[in-house]
Amino acid sequence: PGSILMRLHRSQLPDLARAIIKSLIANEDIEVDNEREAARDLEAVLGTYLDQERQADDQARVLVQQRGLPQGEFSRARQLAADRIGIKVGDDALDFVLDQLTGMLMHSAHVEEVYAEDHTLRRHMRGPLIDRAQEDDRVEAEVRDKLSIRGQHYTGIQTIPIAKIAGTAGRYQEFNRAFLPKQEFIRDRW
Repeated sequence: PGSILMRLHRSQLPDLARAIIKSLIANEDIEVDNEREAARDLEAVLGTYLDQERQADDQARVLVQQRGLPQGEFSRARQLAADRIGIKVGDDALDFVLDQLTGMLMHSAHVEEVYAEDHTLRRHMRGPLIDRAQEDDRVEAEVRDKLSIRGQHYTGIQTIPIAKIAGTAGRYQEFNRAFLPKQEFIRDRW
């Protein structure tokens, strides 16, 4: 379940938030005065989580590097960083985010009424998240088939010349066109 959130990209958040709101409205769980703005409230929650998760990942990388820990310790370092930030990662991430989304529904100025119990809201919000993950899995499988990728193995940390980099995905907003970090805390590691 946690991997559903790890694969989210900021560009997916508006559509995902709209799908969640539409699901809740279709199931008569909520009543909104402005569907678009209610979706933007949920998008803000999802975006904040992605930012905090990225912060935990960055802190974990720094910790592993500074202490010279084996890469296998990354998930433990990530868990420690997430605890310090006050979020959940891994298997607990989805339930944590669903709690945050439920809280936003209760406090949003654009949600006029919440009719459903928390567990029902969570179940109906989980659907669009799982649908998104299944679509990602389908696309990944299709790409792997077309590229004839049969397996993977860890080759260690390697230096890649910038001239060989064709692009980036996922964290593209953290780097400028010359692949230099935009934010100070990343520059310090550069």
